[in-house]
Amino acid sequence: MNKEEIKQEQNKGLIARILGGTPTILQKVFFILMAFSLILWPLGCYVSIFFFDAPIRSDVDKICRYGMLITICLYPIYLFPLLRFMFQLSKNLRATWLYYLCPIVPILILRLLFSISTISAPKIDNTEFCTNEDLVGHWTLSTVAKSFPPLR
Repeated sequence: MNKEEIKQEQNKGLIARILGGTPTILQKVFFILMAFSLILWPLGCYVSIFFFDAPIRSDVDKICRYGMLITICLYPIYLFPLLRFMFQLSKNLRATWLYYLCPIVPILILRLLFSISTISAPKIDNTEFCTNEDLVGHWTLSTVAKSFPPLR
């Protein structure tokens, strides 16, 4: 490497070093917005513990819930390598729009796991587990109206 290459290598910004190339202005703005998504990551981790509130219906359901938990909790670890991979892929294929599909990857993974979890749920054959009479009991509007004196 000659001196010009070394000097040019030192002048690269942080975003260019992370992505492994020189991004456009729009790609830099997109990178910054993706980095700001890390601010909401703790909220996502907190919400992800509620995946386990509902009863686990099958082993596949349990695996999918853990998969969704891992996808959310490991977001900061795979965000920057995913951004770099998508940037390099878009640069090699000369399709800059591929870089902007980066946020769709975790969403697709979550949606896939949620769909598998929903499909794997056993079907309930007995639909008479709760009737209107069970909810209301013997109190109906007509019996309540009879207990009060008529209005004059």
